Amino acid sequence: MWLDKERWQDANGSGLSVSSAPVREVISREVLAKEISEKLNGEFDRVARSIQEGSSKFRGLDPAEIGKLIAILEEKRAAVFAEESAPNFVEQWQHGLHRVQTMFGADDRVKVICDARSARRRVPEPGPVRYLGFDDGGGHRTYKFARLPPADDAKTYAVRVPQTLLAEHNLSLQDGPAFCVAIMAANPEPADYTATQEDAKRFLATLPVKAIRKPWKRPRPTETVQNGTV
Repeated sequence: MWLDKERWQDANGSGLSVSSAPVREVISREVLAKEISEKLNGEFDRVARSIQEGSSKFRGLDPAEIGKLIAILEEKRAAVFAEESAPNFVEQWQHGLHRVQTMFGADDRVKVICDARSARRRVPEPGPVRYLGFDDGGGHRTYKFARLPPADDAKTYAVRVPQTLLAEHNLSLQDGPAFCVAIMAANPEPADYTATQEDAKRFLATLPVKAIRKPWKRPRPTETVQNGTV
C-alpha cells in the first residue's frame, strides 16, 4: 500500500539516505498509517458484526437486507483503503475512526433499507380477539369474533360448528367459543369456516383429563331393628 520507491527520491530524483530527516518523516508517517489501518479495519469489522448480529440500529433486518448492507460496507472499506498517499490517509483517519459508521449510514442505499425496516416496525400488532356472540340455524351454531379495539370497519370472523359435532364429542354449547378460538389460533383467521372432526379432536387433546365420576344413586332404604323386633 505504501513505502513505494517513489517516496525514497527527492524532487530531483536523487536517492535519499535513510538517516535524512525527510526519509525519517516518511517512515514515521508510513508506520503511523499502518497502525491506523489496523484500527480502521477493526472498526469496519465491528460494524459488520453489528449488522450480522442485528444489534443496536440494525435490529429487525431480514437476511436479504443484511447481505446488502454488508456488501455496501465492504465497498466503503475498499474505497477507504484505495488511498495511496500515506499522509492523506493519516490526515483523514488519524482521529476519525468514528466516521466509519457515519459514512456508512449516510449512503442512500443504507437509508432505503433502514427506512423499509422502520416502516415494518410501525405496523401495529393485531389486538386480541373478542367474542361477539352467536347465531343458530341449519343445524349449526355460528360463533362470531372480531379484534380489539372495536371499530366500525372491523373484520368479523365466523366459525360454524355443527351441533351434531359438539354432541358427538361430548362438548357443550358453552365450550363453543373456546373451541372456535383454538381453531382460529391454528388456522389463518377465517372469514367463514366450518369446524371439522379434526378440529374437535385437536381441541379435546388440549383439555385436561376430567376425573370419571360414577353416577349418583339414591341409597336403598334399610330396615331398623328396635327392641328385638323388625
